[in-house]
Amino acid sequence: MIYSEIYSFEDLYPQISNDDGWGIDIRHVYILYNILLSCSFKRVLEIGTHNGFSTTAFIEAVKRNAIDEIHLCDIRFSEQIKNIALYTQI
Repeated sequence: MIYSEIYSFEDLYPQISNDDGWGIDIRHVYILYNILLSCSFKRVLEIGTHNGFSTTAFIEAVKRNAIDEIHLCDIRFSEQIKNIALYTQI
C-alpha cells in the first residue's frame, strides 16, 4: 500500500516551503512516512528539523497511531516549525 496517497503534504501543510535547496524533497518525505507506518516504532527522534518538511511525516505517523512520541532536536527552531507546533493537533 502506498501511504503517501492519503497524506497530501500540500493540503495539510501549505505554510511550509522547501525552496532553499537544503532540505529534504517531497519524495523522501513520503519514503520516510512509509517507513514510519510500516515499522513498529514507539518513539522517534528527528535531529535537525530545518524548515519542518520531514517533520510533517512524523506528525502524520502519530496521527495514524503508527508511533507514540516525536522528539525534535535543533539548535534553533524555524518559524515554520513553531507554526506546525501551534496549529497541529496531535
